[in-house]
Amino acid sequence: MARVHPFQSNFTAGELSPRLEGQIDFKKYFNGCSELTNMIVYPHGGATRRGGTHFVSEVKDSTKEVRLIPFEFNVTQSYVLEFGDTYIRFYKDNGQIQSGGSAYEISTPYLEAELTELHFAQSADVMYICHSGHAPRKLSRTGHTSWTLSTPTFTWAGSTPWTSSNGYPRTVSFYEQRLFFAGSSTYPQTIWGSQTADYENFDQGTGLADESMEYAIATNKVNVIRWLQPSRDLIVGTAGGEFKVGRPQGEPLTPSNVMVTQQTTYGSWTIPPIQIGNAILFAQRARRKIREFSYQFQSDAYIAPDMTLLSEHITAGYLKDMDYQQEPDSVIWACTADGKMLSLTYERPEEVIAWAEHEIGGTSVEVESVSVITNTTQDQLWVAVKRTVNGSVVRHIEYLDPDINVDSGITGTVSTATTSVSGLSHLEGETVKLVINDSVFPDKVVSSGAISISVPTGWTNVDIQVGLGYTSTLKTMRVESGSQAGKAQGRKKRWNEVMVRLLDTTGVKINGDQLPFRTSSTPMSSGIGLFTGDKRVTNLGWDRDGIIEIKQEQPLPLTVLGIHGTLTVSD
Repeated sequence: MARVHPFQSNFTAGELSPRLEGQIDFKKYFNGCSELTNMIVYPHGGATRRGGTHFVSEVKDSTKEVRLIPFEFNVTQSYVLEFGDTYIRFYKDNGQIQSGGSAYEISTPYLEAELTELHFAQSADVMYICHSGHAPRKLSRTGHTSWTLSTPTFTWAGSTPWTSSNGYPRTVSFYEQRLFFAGSSTYPQTIWGSQTADYENFDQGTGLADESMEYAIATNKVNVIRWLQPSRDLIVGTAGGEFKVGRPQGEPLTPSNVMVTQQTTYGSWTIPPIQIGNAILFAQRARRKIREFSYQFQSDAYIAPDMTLLSEHITAGYLKDMDYQQEPDSVIWACTADGKMLSLTYERPEEVIAWAEHEIGGTSVEVESVSVITNTTQDQLWVAVKRTVNGSVVRHIEYLDPDINVDSGITGTVSTATTSVSGLSHLEGETVKLVINDSVFPDKVVSSGAISISVPTGWTNVDIQVGLGYTSTLKTMRVESGSQAGKAQGRKKRWNEVMVRLLDTTGVKINGDQLPFRTSSTPMSSGIGLFTGDKRVTNLGWDRDGIIEIKQEQPLPLTVLGIHGTLTVSD
């Protein structure tokens, strides 16, 4: 017998692929998890339960899919746009913008089936929108309930190359005070750049430095341009590879000095890429990988390593949409074609590349779109969620709220005299979780849009949250430690004690054991409060894996900073 004291101090590798179950000589094996569900890895190394989602509104027509697109003028004027079948609705300050008592909306030409292929670029209060089947549009804002979608009249020296027969550009971007379009059906490899600071003027004139430019990428195969992204250079993603639109060092881009060179040959999907620092993260052509496109000074070239290499299973449902939440924890959020939501904690300088899966509460749930907008204190994730409620399919617009632990939830303040909570018609017939003053109360069933409650005597003006439950799970890899005869894999082992280091946590299970948090000194008329420190479980029994499972099934917070204990391994 050998007795050791292992310590897993971080989870910065996230949920690892089942293909790594045997890689016990791999450093990141000891920083990973076999399961990480409804948890987010901190850049510091710990893992925390994700916030719940706050219900905002049902979409205009729940039989049809929508797409969420951010519109940001500044940190105090940020909007989420609900693009549906031939319409846009608008959200701001955690709510839907209303006009005359109804949702404010404008008309568009975009059908439901076209929404996933929209590309957009914004400057101040103007956003240009592209789709290969429609002439480019310009969305302008002059007030919260004053939006206009128009068809710009572009200036050309001759006839326009964009027509219903030739097709229209697939993608758009701003770069060096020019507006760039690219990739129509007739000219799939062509890039058009406007005149400098004159975004709708594409007259090439005599080729002066500030005049318009047109460039066709020369390759052995027809590589349809799928996205443009400004960075150190203007980066072009095509079906067959990734290119940079360069120019001589120290010079601005002009019609006479354009140099387009291929950098990588992975091929890109149509999902708009994400800029994080000096890197561009894009979905590869087969929609199973996210690659990190970044410049390397040593080779004077770009590389694009695979960010899903250690967790390739996590994108099995094929990437559909993604966005980046910079604050507070540098997380990329994505959803897949089969409705799963994923997170990737990305902090490259600290080598944190940590994937996790997220199961939104409800029945037959699918996340169909994700969008992040900037607020004053932190970025805010919005999601379009499809679920079955009371036997019917509904689609809800919700946002991630770090202060609640229920999904599709509502919050408020009630008094002792309160006997019911209304505003729950979006969850009619559902069994919901109830939290009052950070204390969990028995589940309730929503009837006529409300639930009955009983606030304990002496509690006044208490906080309440009601919504669908979800479970957070962190499960370690098979433990590798302690055998005097070589590796410990497959040998009988037992945790004599397990110590889980927690931060601001209440109500958690370790390997199925519910841990006590309320003590005899805690008044029954108050909430339990949050615990920080080590919680101990003893004598977990013999097995051959030594896996530790930490689970939060209650609508309460959980943060795990580390796992340690005493392990006995049989030789």
